[in-house]
Amino acid sequence: MHLPSIQKCIDHIPPGDSFNYAPASGKPELREAWRKKMLDDNPLLRDKNLSNPIATNGLTHALTLTADLFVDPGDTLILPDKLWGNYRLIFEVRLGGQFTTFPLYTEKQGFNTDGLKKALEETAQNTSKIITLLNFPNNPTGYSITPKEAEESINKKFLCCIPNDYQLAMGAINQGKPASKKIIHISKPFLGKDEFSAAIRILKSGKLKQGTETSLFESRFAEYVGASYSCATSSGSASLHIAFLSINKKASEVLVPSFTFLSTASMSIHAGLKPVLVDIDPQTFTIDLEDLKKTLLEPTINV
Repeated sequence: MHLPSIQKCIDHIPPGDSFNYAPASGKPELREAWRKKMLDDNPLLRDKNLSNPIATNGLTHALTLTADLFVDPGDTLILPDKLWGNYRLIFEVRLGGQFTTFPLYTEKQGFNTDGLKKALEETAQNTSKIITLLNFPNNPTGYSITPKEAEESINKKFLCCIPNDYQLAMGAINQGKPASKKIIHISKPFLGKDEFSAAIRILKSGKLKQGTETSLFESRFAEYVGASYSCATSSGSASLHIAFLSINKKASEVLVPSFTFLSTASMSIHAGLKPVLVDIDPQTFTIDLEDLKKTLLEPTINV
């Protein structure tokens, strides 16, 4: 249903396109075209499993969806002191985040990289999670940083969420070069004839769980590690959950390597503990002992 008096002014657009409400996530054709542009602009994403982006009805809507993904009550957010009011409504009022601001400009009217670094360093003394919002150019001044300023602002210890000018910042990070295509795998299984034979033997037995093979494995594993008992679980995640439940109940935090499987941290949360990420050694990809020493403070008593 529509008014003919309005349709005659836009008669080159079919009524189905000009009057109907668009789907909540955006028109499918627009989302497909947007995804194509993303892949054309970022060739390294072409072999990734990506959904079509969501077309929002405004930047406030987009920021709200982003905030719901990343912000928890009490989280600290660092951003320039030139910001629109909807940022406070979304992140502080709606989700309970806390703002820490720094002066946007230097005396020479450039981006205040030193102010950002100072805010990050001071805030890091009191919290382990910091979200940095660089609102370029979505700020009352419309200012956008230069590639040089973006490069100076990079701090690998913190997460930076850049709503706009993302390509500019990433270009600065990589000095205009495409990012490496090398994939660092968390693990790689080694399967031989023995493993395949064992799997076939179990399938032929018709006992896919809690069979004699499970009992035999538990007894042999306990003997191997010098324990009285062992318990086979359905997954590594289940094993971690049980292990975390069995440790000292006085513990409140658990140190985990920053490069690991998701369950290493999520299972500690299920057990009522708080995971604290520790950096890794770039040569071995295992936990960095020097960073571990720095982080190993009370009340962290289980590693």
